[in-house]
Amino acid sequence: MRHATLLLTPLLLAAPLGAQGFEGTIAMRLSGGQGESMDATMYTKGDRMAMVVQLPASAGPMAGKEMRSIMNHATGKVTVLLPALPGMQLPPGSKGMKMTTDMMTGPMAKQGEEADFTARKLGTSQTIAGYSCDDYEVTSAGEVMNICVTDRLGRFTMPGTGMPGRQQPPPAWARAFGDKPMFPLKVWGTSGGSAAEMLVTSVTPGSVPAPMLDDSAEGYVDMSAMMGGGMRRNN
Repeated sequence: MRHATLLLTPLLLAAPLGAQGFEGTIAMRLSGGQGESMDATMYTKGDRMAMVVQLPASAGPMAGKEMRSIMNHATGKVTVLLPALPGMQLPPGSKGMKMTTDMMTGPMAKQGEEADFTARKLGTSQTIAGYSCDDYEVTSAGEVMNICVTDRLGRFTMPGTGMPGRQQPPPAWARAFGDKPMFPLKVWGTSGGSAAEMLVTSVTPGSVPAPMLDDSAEGYVDMSAMMGGGMRRNN
């Protein structure tokens, strides 16, 4: 699962905060340390976004399963929706399981605080998916990541990764631009000792269906407190 986490780290969840009123979908391709890749689609509107991915082979028994993560900046919550783990018994009629994290107290609040970083503008630019972006080199803890960012899709925000109770804070480079409306169209380099890349393949402005951004998650079993033994279903 380690390489699956490396794959997901650059995007779970990169969140554009309604910059210039942007609403639409952003398609991405991610590559990880084992040479595998996967596609992801982000749906964004206002202060909400949803990221949908098909988990890669390195996810083990969850390979091929769909994971949807919803970030709600109005409530400060991140909700992850997953099908039941193989062998897990859920109440009849359940759609799957959900896990909710608080942006202010969870791993996201510790984003990058444990390591210093430097961001250097390289003076070059690229055009990716129809959007111009500027190249930066971000260095932290001896690792170098290259990022090409645009100011037309909102601020980049990354929550922690992993299951409740074992979540890791995002890497320091994710804070390189703070609250500025800078969104990466391409990220490449070494993260956690392995090569990683994220590339936006298309940006499509347009209406996003409301159910895609609905984090009420009716019919999902709430596993947020499972480390304490709690489990409840949203009706």
